[in-house]
Amino acid sequence: KEFLEQEGFIITTAVNGEDALNKILDPEDFNLVLMDLQMPVMDGYKAAKLIRRKKRFKDLPVLAMTADAVSGAREKVINAGMDDYITKPFAPEDVLKALIKWIKPESIRKAEKAQVNKYAADDFRILSLEGIDTESGVKRIGGNLNSYIRILNKFTENYKNFGYQFNNMDNEEERIRLVHSLKGVSGNIGANQLHEAVINLEKGLKEKQIKKIPTLVNKVMARMEIIINSVSQLDKSIKSDRLSPEVEIIQDTEEIKRQIKKLKEYLDTYDSYGIDFFDEIKTSLENIGFKENTKLIRNYLGKYDFDNALAVLTGIEGELNDR
Repeated sequence: KEFLEQEGFIITTAVNGEDALNKILDPEDFNLVLMDLQMPVMDGYKAAKLIRRKKRFKDLPVLAMTADAVSGAREKVINAGMDDYITKPFAPEDVLKALIKWIKPESIRKAEKAQVNKYAADDFRILSLEGIDTESGVKRIGGNLNSYIRILNKFTENYKNFGYQFNNMDNEEERIRLVHSLKGVSGNIGANQLHEAVINLEKGLKEKQIKKIPTLVNKVMARMEIIINSVSQLDKSIKSDRLSPEVEIIQDTEEIKRQIKKLKEYLDTYDSYGIDFFDEIKTSLENIGFKENTKLIRNYLGKYDFDNALAVLTGIEGELNDR
């Protein structure tokens, strides 16, 4: 999502196949659908088939995104009504080529101009993390190091309790989906050894190697622990002036109110640019007495919890209006 938004595309996300279907059926027009395959509630195959039942969507490009680059995968997605598939972990150039190939000519103007952002070689070299190939990870996010760091933090937050989640699932299908999700994400962030361990676990689950599963889970968690420790020790100074623009401290209260209103709009629409925008005005908010509040907002945004961040920001706004 962050990578494509950096390239100028407007993205709408869905949490599962049913949600995707409802959003596509909305009057808003979409030029293309990137469809995950393994999702709760409704998987990508069923969602694609239901999309194709509607005449007005017969020409809507639907591209599968899958971590299973196995023989027969293309045939399976084509049979479900999808046009093509992109394998994960993906290369940014491949995603852009696919979008340019499948988006209709009248809406391709932005896609033609889309190019992977240039990144400075030093930007990822200063980010040396055990267990992670940061060079490939940064490339996949289009060279945006700050976005990559946010994604690493989100990854560790989402999967730090993987072992507990896995062992407490009764449904085998849910276990496979959890493992499949981890496989895709670990590959995209460049956690290659973790990625391999997860591939072995998924294989064990699918082949019902019941006796091997505990050992395979432990191997995944051992690799996960390395990633968690690496990310937790990230030097905060990584966001140096050469990676982030110089922040201007706003003194005028009315201007701060205007900036808060703008930030609220970003958070209310779950626009990830709101995270960068918050970083730009954070010092100004701290400067007028909201240090603890901004710490809370930063914590929520680090987890992509836009709702709670918005609630804290609304409280700041109310207090400023009462002054």
